[in-house]
Amino acid sequence: MQEKTGLDYIHLLKATLDSTIDMIQVLKAIRNEQGMITDFVYVFNNRAAEFFFGDKLHQSRQEDFETCRRVVETGETIQQEFYKSANWYHQTFVSTPGEGSTFYFTLLGYTAS
Repeated sequence: MQEKTGLDYIHLLKATLDSTIDMIQVLKAIRNEQGMITDFVYVFNNRAAEFFFGDKLHQSRQEDFETCRRVVETGETIQQEFYKSANWYHQTFVSTPGEGSTFYFTLLGYTAS
């Protein structure tokens, strides 16, 4: 049996994330010369997120800016629910451990019964 490489594990992780119905996105904070966060840029989208939002890689995200900033700067996990277009959504913002400039965002849509 051949030993797995780091690249094999990256492909496995991407395949796993692409198989979930949750929309998963990773964003990186863009900072100015003073170290203040001025923007967020998408660095990863799983298949569900690409289907729902389109290809957002390397694009800016200004929605929920203060929530995103707070998650990156404090490490706090924030969960929210909202209603839009006849559906309920649950979104979670989670800071990437030890990174200090990235976080991931999940979104799951459901219909209340």
